[in-house]
Amino acid sequence: MSVTTTTAHSPRRSRAAITAKVGAGIGAGLLAGLVAGTAARLLMRLVTVAAGEPGEFSALGTAMILVFFGLAVTPGAIARALGARRTAAVLLTLGAGFVAFEAVVTASQDLGSLDLALTAGQWVALVAILAGFVSSFVALALLASGLATRFIGPR
Repeated sequence: MSVTTTTAHSPRRSRAAITAKVGAGIGAGLLAGLVAGTAARLLMRLVTVAAGEPGEFSALGTAMILVFFGLAVTPGAIARALGARRTAAVLLTLGAGFVAFEAVVTASQDLGSLDLALTAGQWVALVAILAGFVSSFVALALLASGLATRFIGPR
């Protein structure tokens, strides 16, 4: 006679654990995008002010930036929540790198379309703000990884 028992490693329990980890990764990626995207949006405002231009942003544009930041790192955050550390590191680096690339392209187009005659003080401010942008891209990846780890709890 065969006795079937349910163990901690049953397929149903494994599916639930994986689903919870994927959900944690999605939440971590989107929350990291919200935080880092907000910081980047504020830095964008500082760039326009430092360049002597009026700083006007739309709510839709801001929402798109926040979603873009979040979606860029969500695959890496999911991988981190699932325990794939190397894959997560690669995906988070690629996601943050993609965001950085798009920011450089957009900033080049926006600033290139302006007739800027910047003073030395304005250039110093812009360089400092650009350093802040780099920090926000690094923070995006690190925050997504840290949140994913925190959201899945102790192992």
